Amino acid sequence: MAKKNSKKTVPELRFRGFTDPWEQRQSSELFVPVKENGHSDLPVLSATQSEGMVYRDDQSRDIKFKKDNLGSYKLVRAGDFVISLRSFQGGFELSDKTGIVSPAYTVFTHAECSSQDNGYWKQYFKRRSFIESLKTVTFGIRDGKAISFSDFSSLKCIFPTLPEQRLIGQFFKTLDSLIAAAERQEALLKQKKQAYLQLMFPREGETEPRLRFAGFSGQWQQRQLGEVTVERTQRSADGELLSVSMSRGVYPASLSDRKDNSSTDKSNYKRLAAGDIVYNSMRMWQGACGLSPYGGIVSPAYTVVAPTEEVDARYLVDLFKTTRMLQKFQRDSQGLTSDTWNLKYPAFSKIGCSFPTLPEQRRIGEFFSTLDSLIAATEKRTASLRALKSAYLQRMFV
Repeated sequence: MAKKNSKKTVPELRFRGFTDPWEQRQSSELFVPVKENGHSDLPVLSATQSEGMVYRDDQSRDIKFKKDNLGSYKLVRAGDFVISLRSFQGGFELSDKTGIVSPAYTVFTHAECSSQDNGYWKQYFKRRSFIESLKTVTFGIRDGKAISFSDFSSLKCIFPTLPEQRLIGQFFKTLDSLIAAAERQEALLKQKKQAYLQLMFPREGETEPRLRFAGFSGQWQQRQLGEVTVERTQRSADGELLSVSMSRGVYPASLSDRKDNSSTDKSNYKRLAAGDIVYNSMRMWQGACGLSPYGGIVSPAYTVVAPTEEVDARYLVDLFKTTRMLQKFQRDSQGLTSDTWNLKYPAFSKIGCSFPTLPEQRRIGEFFSTLDSLIAATEKRTASLRALKSAYLQRMFV
């Protein structure tokens, strides 16, 4: 690729061999609406921002619609574009399927298919600057209402020659494939972890897990959490402010994407040491806990516990993520509704858990630590690829 000077009709980053300025035309000159109906025999499609065009029957949501109305649904051919009901957020989807969609959707296609590349326009409609340009025609449009073709047709679009369009489209298709592969690997590892969490800990009423490392045998012992943990109640305003989430565990609050709502007076904040377990008292039933690699302070809303020498801290955190334990945390949380459920240490300490010998605990903890490292690496790769795509979308278009 070759860099070009910043001009209104030339992108910053370009494939070698292309030097002509890009052409700007109104959308009404490039696209035409599709209003054909009467194909009730075709499958019903839905437009989603996460998966593009999907078959409605494949969606987990139970969407009610009258089959008598299918005759009025609009025809969508593979290669057509559909403006979703979240159009103001960039919901322009290229369909790879033939089917029909609700009349509420706006469907359009190229006026001259032979002179335009779908791959280019698929990416063009996802660019931040294009989404921003929609604000000029979406004033007053709320979620659940699509942009009409007449609104869209007033926008101006800029594009290169067909050969350059094809190269751009193919480049992003390859990048999207890499992102999809990373996402699949990430999802697979997370599914495996969930499966191992169920297999490597005993089920209710059982004293041994279904899956076990070689060299370990015998029944697991039942103990209360208060026998293997001690609550930390020291207060301090000194130290790094930490936070806890279900996905990230314990991490510096300074790295959080959320707004800092912590009190300016932190004298009542709880102190913790590296190796302590911290949990969100109101979300422990959802698995909001983590083993802290840091010393620091946390909000009084959190509960801090120090594992005793009789238990492996990493094992405890993994145990807390099992379905059986989450059900126990939910059962013993206090409050009238899920918004107010709260698990303080006195109730937490009375919950019974299964424990193998300390060497087996450590082996289980090491196993899940390795699995979590693999998951973190795939998450980082996925995030890096998404950031790379975002950067190229800004630099390879005008």
